[in-house]
Amino acid sequence: MASRLAAWVAIVGGLTLIAVIFAGSTFSRAEDGQRATDLVRAELTTRGLARHRADYELAKSGVDQFYDEALPAFAEQLGMTPQAFAQFIETRYPSMSKLADPTVRAQSFALADSIITNLEQHQHDFEDADAIPTTWLPMTVGPWVGVVAGAALMVAGLWALFRPARLPLALIGILGLLLVLGPLVTRFPQKAHSAERLLATLNVTPAIAAHTRDVLEAAGAALDEMEQRFYPDVAARLYETPQQLDAMISTNFPAVARLRAQRAAVYRRYEHRVEIREAGLQVIPEAKKFPLESAFWWTVVPGALAAMTAAFALASLPKRRANGHVAAGPAAS
Repeated sequence: MASRLAAWVAIVGGLTLIAVIFAGSTFSRAEDGQRATDLVRAELTTRGLARHRADYELAKSGVDQFYDEALPAFAEQLGMTPQAFAQFIETRYPSMSKLADPTVRAQSFALADSIITNLEQHQHDFEDADAIPTTWLPMTVGPWVGVVAGAALMVAGLWALFRPARLPLALIGILGLLLVLGPLVTRFPQKAHSAERLLATLNVTPAIAAHTRDVLEAAGAALDEMEQRFYPDVAARLYETPQQLDAMISTNFPAVARLRAQRAAVYRRYEHRVEIREAGLQVIPEAKKFPLESAFWWTVVPGALAAMTAAFALASLPKRRANGHVAAGPAAS
């Protein structure tokens, strides 16, 4: 009876594991999870985060210095009152004018800072999530491992059911232990918790993605307008060459000069970051649906039951003497 119990526990446990994997759309959601980690991997490396933070600081310092220091200086050089100069900017340079309001700039930079700060705070969570099931296997392998393990447990159970003996029972016990120890050795519970914690912070919605795109394009339009129209106009009004104006800006407004020099590269990197958020609209919500932490129990429970019942069945089998005769003991199952 103990052998039959162990066999049926293995069969039912393996079948249940396979059924849960398919019923939970695990294959497609593992693929979504892999696509999500692939999307953000470059940005969440130490180098990627450092580059993102440097771009943010460069953009903020350059834009703030332009509006808070350079524009008042230009107004003075042009002999215009602050009110007249503000009207001049609003009339001739509408894209620049949109960022002239300190509140608008503060809100835009607060959004950008919140994004990079969240990524910095959850870099370790990403490293754990990216290591599911291991650092050298993609996340999409996980469901196949579960299916193979479940099928192996079922086969061992059928073997023990029709040919009750020590070998098939021992195999059931070994497979059960592997189902329990495998997730623990690979730190799956900790990785799953980190992955769900990271996904919970990635609030990617169409509205947020559209707003982020609008902020980027508004900033890009303002910077383009500065280079293509404002600086040439100011140089002409001051009877200076563009080179003379550039030299004056480099001397008096170094943060503005640094942003001007790297403007195109910084914008391209931010464009890529916005594209990542837009692409995430398709995969991150689906990845969030996969109950990673619950998946731990899908293998541990049937594995533990199979290992325990197999150990009990092995202990219940009659022992054999060295000469091959059955020793006195519990009746064979």
